[in-house]
Amino acid sequence: QHQARCKNQVKAILRRYDYSTGQIKNAGSVLRALEHLNVGAADAAMLVSAAHLLASLETERGSIEAEIARRLEKHPEAKVLLSIPGVGIVTAAAIRAWVGEPGRFRTSKQVASYAGLDPSVHQSGQTYYHGKVSKNGNRLLRTVLIEAAQVVARYDHGKLGQFYRRKSLHIGCRKAIVALARKLVVVEWKILLTGEPYRDQVVAKTRRKEIALQRMIHRESVRSWEVSPAIRRGLDPSSVYGGQGMQALT
Repeated sequence: QHQARCKNQVKAILRRYDYSTGQIKNAGSVLRALEHLNVGAADAAMLVSAAHLLASLETERGSIEAEIARRLEKHPEAKVLLSIPGVGIVTAAAIRAWVGEPGRFRTSKQVASYAGLDPSVHQSGQTYYHGKVSKNGNRLLRTVLIEAAQVVARYDHGKLGQFYRRKSLHIGCRKAIVALARKLVVVEWKILLTGEPYRDQVVAKTRRKEIALQRMIHRESVRSWEVSPAIRRGLDPSSVYGGQGMQALT
């Protein structure tokens, strides 16, 4: 959220100078924009400050992701989750952490219930009605599963994607996403139990995830603005204000 808010502030400034904001992705891109524009002192100060903040957030995020990847690497049964469409490195680690020992669940219904993706049940007399998902389980796990389901719905052309499209025709897109998330957690639970990869995996995509995992593990925390000496100098206020430093603002 901090990163998104910071980028939005940067883009708002750059739009005033008719600068294309589509390339603003990290600290380096902010300072490259600053090098090519003749901006006012106040705007320059804000852009440099934003670059510092983005660089710090990027470094922190890189460190966290590297730690997540290292922990995932220690659990081969969890790495197999990468064979499932829509499940990336962070998602696989989150599922392994929250599901824990898969043997503690006896049935797929128990797993769905733990994630709060089981249908709620209402009783009227002798009649039982099934309603919306209960949302009684692990909220964070449910959020991760919904996000994974959205990726599958958009990009997967295999059985999981077909399941979503078939469901969406009958119950609508939103309910179909929830149904897909419920199916995903059951598939993930079974994979954690057996240690076998997803049967209908796309091997090339799984391999790309595994390569990304290794890169994430061994990646050093390098700030994006350190790629260029010119960009590094941009972080020095004196270079922005022609040697006057922050006095240029007064």
